[in-house]
Amino acid sequence: MAEKAIKAIKLTDNGTLVLGYMQDNPGQEYGDVIALALGLDKRGIHGVMNSLVKNKLVDKTEPQSREVTDAEGKVTTKQHKAYFLTDLGTEFAIAE
Repeated sequence: MAEKAIKAIKLTDNGTLVLGYMQDNPGQEYGDVIALALGLDKRGIHGVMNSLVKNKLVDKTEPQSREVTDAEGKVTTKQHKAYFLTDLGTEFAIAE
């Protein structure tokens, strides 16, 4: 039986940045928190995270209730998914 070829994983610059951050900071984290820590746009972080999920480097939790504060200081409760590294993401060697 022929072995299935494993597709090489190529990351964008932001994907590499986020994966490195997650490897250095294990555990679950929300996308907006990751974006803030790295100086990225919190509205654009989900595209980066989805790419990492698609490549099976990162997975996400079921939605969790979380209090967030908007620009005017109003606190609301929203449902957000947290992201965490898979075994592959933990072991993935980031090219220097």
